[in-house]
Amino acid sequence: MKLLVTTDFHLGLTRSANFTADSNQAREAESRKTLSSILSTPHDEAICVGDFFDKFSNSEGLLLESLHYAEHFKFILAGNHDLSNRHSAKSSLEVVNRVLGNVVFEPLVSSGEEVAYHFVPHCLTQDLFEHELERLAPEEGKRNLLFLHCNYNIPFEQDYASLNLSAQRAEQLLEHFDHIFVGHVHTPSDHFEDRLHIVGSHFPTAFDNLTDKRHLVYYSATNQVTSICHWKADQMAYVGPSDTAPDGRQFYDFTTPCDPKLAVKLFKQGAFGIRLPCAVPQRQALKVDAFERLPDAIARELREKDTDLFHLWTELSHADVD
Repeated sequence: MKLLVTTDFHLGLTRSANFTADSNQAREAESRKTLSSILSTPHDEAICVGDFFDKFSNSEGLLLESLHYAEHFKFILAGNHDLSNRHSAKSSLEVVNRVLGNVVFEPLVSSGEEVAYHFVPHCLTQDLFEHELERLAPEEGKRNLLFLHCNYNIPFEQDYASLNLSAQRAEQLLEHFDHIFVGHVHTPSDHFEDRLHIVGSHFPTAFDNLTDKRHLVYYSATNQVTSICHWKADQMAYVGPSDTAPDGRQFYDFTTPCDPKLAVKLFKQGAFGIRLPCAVPQRQALKVDAFERLPDAIARELREKDTDLFHLWTELSHADVD
């Protein structure tokens, strides 16, 4: 059995800084073209490890188009971009699931003759995530594969939108699981002798992940994973001085000031994004009296807009307003 693993498509992605309206559309079109190419890789089943969409709610047109890609996947894991912290809200991915029934919103085990798939989708808190990891129970006599959507070994990023799998916890899990596949982190990497796989986004989403992009194929017969690079950063992105920038790259990250005409030229040639260096302004020290006058300034603002709040504020802050 050949299992195709890819993740973080962020369908419907738009950017403002470093992109134009036209280049956003061009980037999105190339992203979908790349996804179609990935799906042409010979495989028996395919899994997306989260963030199928970029936004929780999307247009009807994008929803209809997304079904063309979603139908190729045996399972689509729900990521943080696919969900809302409001329980009553319904997401675009839930619509996909109503049509295809292949989305994993709750922890799930799917067992076949050779392989058992274990899924832990995005959880609203780190405590819930840890609880689900504790409940995992690998099946004897089968290859056990674990799919997560979280950060890896970045403990300071733990909130409702970003969970963390520590290296210590991963090591414990790998005592029972053959491989762990992780979505959410857009830069790919492998750990623990190629048994923990940070899959990486299928296409660059911003300038912070202009790295080689890959998809993975797991072979159950050998219990091995093959990495297939489908987007090479050194061929598609340029990072360096603006005066030596070549034509024909998808992304330009300039390290020296750029003539605005050059940026316009490269956008017209089809570049998706161009990042220009900017000087960081020196921070001016705030005067102490500015803080001292702040309660009075707030009171004056409230007096004009909301009388009740004005009286409450002056009572609480003892503001002295003329």
